[in-house]
Amino acid sequence: MQRDRYLGLLVVDALAATLAVLAGLYTWSLTAGFGLTVATTQAHFPWFAVVPLWAMSLNGSRSPAIAFDTTRTAQAIARAAMVLLGAYLLAYFVLGADRLPRLLALYVTWAAAWFTWAGRLAALWILTRRAFVRAVALVGDDEDMAMLRTLLATPGMADARLTDNPREATEIVVSTSTVLTAERTELLFQRQEAGATGTT
Repeated sequence: MQRDRYLGLLVVDALAATLAVLAGLYTWSLTAGFGLTVATTQAHFPWFAVVPLWAMSLNGSRSPAIAFDTTRTAQAIARAAMVLLGAYLLAYFVLGADRLPRLLALYVTWAAAWFTWAGRLAALWILTRRAFVRAVALVGDDEDMAMLRTLLATPGMADARLTDNPREATEIVVSTSTVLTAERTELLFQRQEAGATGTT
């Protein structure tokens, strides 16, 4: 589940960067006085190096603690934009002003930030729908239940919900202070065979 979520967000970020390069080239073509065609896109193909750079810059933001927190996601996108602009400025001074347009970098960075933000919000909405949310059951006492409720209330756990029915759980948390009866043990084995994961 976590790996699938990571890969899904990686695709979202890469697609956002790809669209940003195309949008940046289109906007730049309007100010530079040439039409955006397949030929001109191919001529500026090196700009698509932005895609892997952007994806790598956002690598840490795909963890649940950040991906499900809109404030931390926005901060990660802002840092990625700074990295992208920093890389461009370095290339600008190394390669020379005559080989790199200045406005195109701003267009691409601006578009990448907004496209990524929109994509992440869409992904957050999808991943927190009931069909994708993990059902977590607890084998423990009331104090353990209160602690688990507090944990599940944090933004990083937005893709999990608490269930009172262990039979429908995809994940089961077993308190170390809990005495497992034969009935509970049998139920845990059944849920494990059904694919549920467990932790203590």
